[in-house]
Amino acid sequence: MKGVLMMNFGKKMAVGVASAALVASLAGVPAAVAGVNKNPGDEVRFPDGGSFTRISGDSRIDTALAVADRLYKDSGESLKVAYLVSAGQDNMVDAATSGMLKDGVVLLVPADKAGQLLLGATIKSKFPKVKKLVAVGGTKAVSDEAVANVKKMNSNVSTTERLGGKNRYETNVAVAKAAYKTNEINHVYLTRGDQIVDALAAGWVTNGPVLLVNHEGDVDEASKTYYQKLPDSIRSVILGGDGALSDEQASKLGAKHESTDPWTHLKSAAELKAAIQTAAATYYGQSHWQKMRKDGQGFPKRADFDPKKLDKYQFFGQGDTAAEYEGESKNPSDIKTDAIIGSTDKAKSFAGYKVPMKLLNNNLRLLANKHSKLDSDLQNALRNASDVKATDLTSAPNSAGPAKDLWDAVKDMYGLDDAAMKVTMDGSKVSEEGAFAFDEDTLKVTGLNKDLFADIEAKLGGDWDKKKVYRVSGADKTLGEAAYSVITGDAGNLPNNVVMGSPVTDKLAGVDWDALYNKVKTEQESMNKKTAEAKKALVDAVMAYYNRPSAIVTKSKSGGWDHLAGKNRYETSALLGYYAYGFYLNGKKVEPANGRVYLASGDDAHLVDSVVAGQLTDGPILLVPASGEIDKSVIQHLAYLKYRETNLGTYLIGGKVAVSDEVRDEAVKALRHSKEYAGADALGKANKGGSNTMTDGLAVSKMEVKGTYGTAVDETLDVTFDGSPLPKNGGNSATKTPEIGKTATGNQAPAGLTATFTDDGKLEIKTTAATPAGDHTVKVDDGKGAYKVIKVTIAKAALPSSAAFDAVSKITASNATDATNGKDSAELSLKINNSPVADAGLTLTAESVKADDNKVTISLNGKKVNVKPATATVKDNQSAKLTVKVSGLDNYKDGEVVLTVPYQITA
Repeated sequence: MKGVLMMNFGKKMAVGVASAALVASLAGVPAAVAGVNKNPGDEVRFPDGGSFTRISGDSRIDTALAVADRLYKDSGESLKVAYLVSAGQDNMVDAATSGMLKDGVVLLVPADKAGQLLLGATIKSKFPKVKKLVAVGGTKAVSDEAVANVKKMNSNVSTTERLGGKNRYETNVAVAKAAYKTNEINHVYLTRGDQIVDALAAGWVTNGPVLLVNHEGDVDEASKTYYQKLPDSIRSVILGGDGALSDEQASKLGAKHESTDPWTHLKSAAELKAAIQTAAATYYGQSHWQKMRKDGQGFPKRADFDPKKLDKYQFFGQGDTAAEYEGESKNPSDIKTDAIIGSTDKAKSFAGYKVPMKLLNNNLRLLANKHSKLDSDLQNALRNASDVKATDLTSAPNSAGPAKDLWDAVKDMYGLDDAAMKVTMDGSKVSEEGAFAFDEDTLKVTGLNKDLFADIEAKLGGDWDKKKVYRVSGADKTLGEAAYSVITGDAGNLPNNVVMGSPVTDKLAGVDWDALYNKVKTEQESMNKKTAEAKKALVDAVMAYYNRPSAIVTKSKSGGWDHLAGKNRYETSALLGYYAYGFYLNGKKVEPANGRVYLASGDDAHLVDSVVAGQLTDGPILLVPASGEIDKSVIQHLAYLKYRETNLGTYLIGGKVAVSDEVRDEAVKALRHSKEYAGADALGKANKGGSNTMTDGLAVSKMEVKGTYGTAVDETLDVTFDGSPLPKNGGNSATKTPEIGKTATGNQAPAGLTATFTDDGKLEIKTTAATPAGDHTVKVDDGKGAYKVIKVTIAKAALPSSAAFDAVSKITASNATDATNGKDSAELSLKINNSPVADAGLTLTAESVKADDNKVTISLNGKKVNVKPATATVKDNQSAKLTVKVSGLDNYKDGEVVLTVPYQITA
């Protein structure tokens, strides 16, 4: 979405620039560099994402440079035009609509020559791609001499132009023509010509021009001619009420352009509902969606909707009572929202993205474990094969040793047939490398023939794409089918239901694990992106449904013109932000990843900052006062935008004179606590979390309690209301369910977390050593709807040195030489501080080691230790150390432990 701009004018520029500053700029060090974020509180980052930044300078000219610098960087430093507007208050009207100009930076021009020369040098330094200067307004606003002075100090500039006319209306039309081609316009915004604040607030809008109109008497001929040439399909909207610009006066331009509002002209209410159905079936899959309730029950009210908890809602399904099944279609065009697709027609039932995403995540986890183990064995074999020569690999080696180990490791990873692996010699030279790579002179192994493996993998997805070379749970599958099959794992989290399917002659004789792993990894990455897009599409469809036509946005008399009319200029700016936002909800524009909103002063004395802020078109402009309270409509819409776009970037334009720290602090508070503001979901229409949820009088001395797993926490916080202790009501103690009265409540409290409210306004929060790691909450409720939520963060503990594994391996000598049975596998049971930990999510990895003069190999297979002796020699009371990497524990950080493996070989 575009950013929202709250506007204010900065302090008046200084008359003249010190000669020392000019000399510095001419030396290549611009003096007019904006001082951005000089004060504490002017740069804020929020815990849940997003930021607040004040963009300001030592003068209004410096502020303009700072704003332009941000636009220039956002554009990839590609802008080639600088629009020059007057910095003087008397000529503000000529610059008022310069925000429509989107192909260049907008800069304020000083009145004095030294300042103009300095500006030219600064443009050259900060905006090196700028090749053209365009003055906005007549020569009284920006003189030809001023433009020439700016150009004089910038050798990059080759062209100068002017957008102006004999009055403000002709200048406005000239700017509109330069800013928009006719086919880019779907709206025209009409505003009073002698009160420019509404025009400034509309500077960010990009779907049509802002047209200044005489508020009484005849309208200017230039305005009338331009308006009458606009397409009939666009919509005309007046900014402000009838007192600002009457229907009668607007009608002097010509007939009003008829259209519907930005929501219904895109989708009717029925279409918006159908969009939700399609989006839900896309995300969840046809079968899961069609089982959802058809009657609308379970679809959330706007005030209750949480985009992070989609699974708890019903999205206008078909009420299907049959058992859910897994669809097989990967084509979303197979979705049917007007009929039920039965399980007998799975091939035409879209599988959705959420379930396949879960399947691929599981498959990738198991295959990654398998691939990692095989790759470790292969790398070890390669390291040990430094003396293996091509002549050792002309056929499968029979004798134990580095050549056979390498051959077996390659075969285990890639499943190659012996004929594909073997080396072919032509005398003393290699004619066919097979699966290996060699030094041309010594014929020693240097690595693997990766081209062979890549060719086979490519053929599995191309020439051999119909060959079912894998068998998953007894069913033959192609590479692509195997990726989407249910792969199960053994106790060691390794695949246990994938074997070789139909072989490919002279190429494959086993499972090509590398190709399957790569395929699943690629599919998982693609599916992850599609799933995220589908989820966002569902959220956007729901929001569009909520934002269907509403009388709060535009007002009109019967048959009259539409007005975006707030009770004041501030509410009008909020209404415009909300109104234009409808286009984004319905896909009319592409939202940036984070979204932005801009705040600038609406005070008459500080409107110049709004002029330059209008060039920032990636978010709406909201007007704020220079001091005092921000208008309720503005603060609610700001909270709404932050609530919907967690990573919202908010930018305040202007210094402390333009917008005071008091106003800044109120805006930051709304952003920080956006979810708690009544009306955060749409201009005061509904509350979030109950009525009166944002009560300033309720305060807690600390909003986050931190601890570490394994160590108890005991903290006492002060809870006050209007500065006085908030006592417990009637002796009620903290409970897991909120009670009427002054209580402290744990929200789905985990084991060991307690919250106790005392009679003297103290809140005691305690955890035990067993309280699990994670983010928990405690809610303080004053019994009248106001509450605060304290975060209780329990960090994962470091894996302690006392961690141990129970494992004893006994091998009988009679089986010692049997490669299959001549080893014993001992299950590992992880203990920390002598207490067993849950196996769920636990992953163990280790490289194999040699013991007893390389006669015994100790390795890890999942959660089992394998001990494999090379001889039948009887051994008692032996042991070897194995370094094991531990990950995936709920309460402990990933780390390493050294496992001492005891073993004995008996007769």
